[in-house]
Amino acid sequence: MNLVLDFLALNRERLGLDRDGVLPRFRSVLLTPRFRASIHVVFLLLPEGSPNPALVAKLPRRAGVSPELMREAAILESIQRRRAAAPDSVPELVAFEPHRGHMLLVETALAGPPLHPAAVRRDLAGSVDEAIRWLLDVHRRSAVPSSEDPTWFERLVSRPLDRLEAALGSTGGGAWLVERTRELVEPLRGVAPPLVLAHGDFAHPNLIRLPNGRLGAVDWELAEMRGLPAGDFFLFLAYAAAARARARGPAAIASSFHGALCGGRAWARPFLRRYFAEVGLEPGWAQPLCALAFARSLAKLLDSAGADRSGADCAGADSLGAGAAAGDGAAEGKAPVSRWLLDDRRYALWRHAVLHADQD
Repeated sequence: MNLVLDFLALNRERLGLDRDGVLPRFRSVLLTPRFRASIHVVFLLLPEGSPNPALVAKLPRRAGVSPELMREAAILESIQRRRAAAPDSVPELVAFEPHRGHMLLVETALAGPPLHPAAVRRDLAGSVDEAIRWLLDVHRRSAVPSSEDPTWFERLVSRPLDRLEAALGSTGGGAWLVERTRELVEPLRGVAPPLVLAHGDFAHPNLIRLPNGRLGAVDWELAEMRGLPAGDFFLFLAYAAAARARARGPAAIASSFHGALCGGRAWARPFLRRYFAEVGLEPGWAQPLCALAFARSLAKLLDSAGADRSGADCAGADSLGAGAAAGDGAAEGKAPVSRWLLDDRRYALWRHAVLHADQD
């Protein structure tokens, strides 16, 4: 905290933090839990006398460069420059600079409570509707033809699947999932979907209910300026389904997602049809984009967590608090990486999407 306040004090005029020539006195709230999978320290900075944070500061737990913070800073700067999202729905970049051996990221805070599972249960339709409205606005502002990025399929599809294949090794189920996913998504190579700003972790606790009732999104460490559409939609839908069903644990979360989209009581199918129609995606792309959403999310987790994290560490990082569960991933003799990948809820959702890809 002293490091953060020292930086703000030294740079208050340049950063425009003075109020009548006086730097506000801040109190802080530390958000980062004490588990090893957490790679950053995060502070909410509240001006004295205010119940709402004004700034958020992030720095790596270890000295040096954090690729995740570099990505977040670059994404926020690009969003501001290109007006790729409504100004009040995304933090503004204040600074990303070295200070006393650390790269320090400072951004504005979004006021409002997180969209907790209880809030989703109270107004399921309204929550999903607001998420779709946010996504459609971002897509409208940021969409570019995939023809402007000839390497989009390799970057967004092939490479993440290659990373998963390397991590899972010869694990039978995982190897089959990678191969089957490649088969499912290959037709996308020739359809040229639009590329859009993608958040990459569009779920609790990264969604904020703003004072105007709309949604805001924080924590842009996994974002892409030219990402695939539908990924954020499926990530949010999985979160909403788990919140609705009070599901905990990968198997229960996958089951709740199945109930949302499959069978006679598939409450989420109207939302799926609406989203695909308004973005201009063909209905037949739903299955491959769904499988790809969870596979890519798992690959990003692999990149962020690193190969030396244990299953327990990654479980602690799960936003639903349900990252690890007993199952085939705990089998003796498997490499640590494949074990915690297999135990993660994203793996369960990916597996479900692939196994049910032929189901209408």
